[in-house]
Amino acid sequence: MPETNPLKGLFEKEGTFSPVQKDNPFFNLIARDLVQRFPVGTALDIGCNTGELVHALRSSNIEAYGVDISKNALLHARESVRGYLSQVDIDFEPLPFSEKQFDLVIAQQILQHLQRPGKLISETYRVLKPGGIAFIMTPTPPFEARWWWRTLRIQIDVEHINDHSRAVWIKTFELNGFRYIGHLRGTIQKAARSNFDSPSFWLGRWLKKMGPFGRCFWGWLAGYVRGTFLFQAQEFHPDVLEVCQKRGLSTHF
Repeated sequence: MPETNPLKGLFEKEGTFSPVQKDNPFFNLIARDLVQRFPVGTALDIGCNTGELVHALRSSNIEAYGVDISKNALLHARESVRGYLSQVDIDFEPLPFSEKQFDLVIAQQILQHLQRPGKLISETYRVLKPGGIAFIMTPTPPFEARWWWRTLRIQIDVEHINDHSRAVWIKTFELNGFRYIGHLRGTIQKAARSNFDSPSFWLGRWLKKMGPFGRCFWGWLAGYVRGTFLFQAQEFHPDVLEVCQKRGLSTHF
């Protein structure tokens, strides 16, 4: 296995890393929702792109940092947050932060791109404080049959190499010391119904053109297509690894 994510070169190319619109209301919505729900003083955004969510969190007086695989994306960050962003290939490199440093870790639309998502999960646990919150967003097909989705061309994005069902992600995080505590489906649905949401999925783009009913239906559907998870870091004992191995379970992919 190569010691770098094969998609890294793709994300470095101008025009392919999809720079985030400055002052994107979606990130303000996510930041506000998370800060209102949980006591957050420190936060980390994994896969931060140009750092707009970091900017939104810092505007809420949160000590926020970000990491991304793309140096090109980080160079497009606004100067006010550039010093809080770092280039990291989370598939193969550790996060450049101390253990138990953050109250909140966010990873939006990242897991599906990773060869080794277990590395992100274990690093998220390492840098979270006990009781800290991980907010995860990743596409979630209704069941485990990736070959079926690709055959029907429902999921045709070649960058998605690790799409899994909600049940699989929840089980995997729980085996790595987390407890599933909920989701932000309502927040995502609210964003999807708004004018500032730009769906990458062809069905979403088509529905948004269908007027109020189409936007309403896409809002409902997006809450499920864009799977969201809230996990809380628990005490994790090394003995759990031995138990998992004896039962044939894996704590990572």
